[in-house]
Amino acid sequence: MAEAGATPAERFAAGEGDFRAWLGSLPGGQRAELERHYREYEPAADDLARMERAIEAVGGELRALIVTDPASAADARGVGVMAKIADACGVAISIVPAAGHADVVEARTDLYGESGTPTFVFLDGGGAELGHLSRHPQQVEIDVNRAIEERHGFDFPLEGPEYEAAVAEYLAGDGRKREPAWRHAQLWEIVGAVAPEVQRVSRGTIGPIGVLRPG
Repeated sequence: MAEAGATPAERFAAGEGDFRAWLGSLPGGQRAELERHYREYEPAADDLARMERAIEAVGGELRALIVTDPASAADARGVGVMAKIADACGVAISIVPAAGHADVVEARTDLYGESGTPTFVFLDGGGAELGHLSRHPQQVEIDVNRAIEERHGFDFPLEGPEYEAAVAEYLAGDGRKREPAWRHAQLWEIVGAVAPEVQRVSRGTIGPIGVLRPG
């Protein structure tokens, strides 16, 4: 394991680069959800083309350091999707546990200013950091909070044990219908983190929530 204070590139070198081998080390329940997301996610050809253009834009090589707590539903979905994208586009991955790498997680936040797993740190071929994603795609946050407000009212707390229980209930129920859109949104946000100029060019034809738009 890389020492505390190590660079993302050093942590990448010390992590597990084989998704299947890493899966095999997990308890059955955790492994099943990760495998489900990996199996069910079939990236659209247009999305993969955008991902490939993003990789070309940063020199033709992309690496992803994945910091994860696989017991989390967000990690099961996020890491499974990242592994499928990596396989499809030739992205090298390295998986490290959140325990021992909390500083990487805490130093990188999402658009809401919150940190958490999974945290993806994207590196170019030389090990320079290009960008990151934290927790889950923005669309997940939007969908979850909208569903909770519709069910529990606008005065329902958006943090704390009650909120966490409501989120878990939604993700295990109606949220399953939104998973294809969330997987798509993750690829979209990866493109934006790696090569924002490619995401901007693409915005005229497809949006971040999987809705086709006129060119």
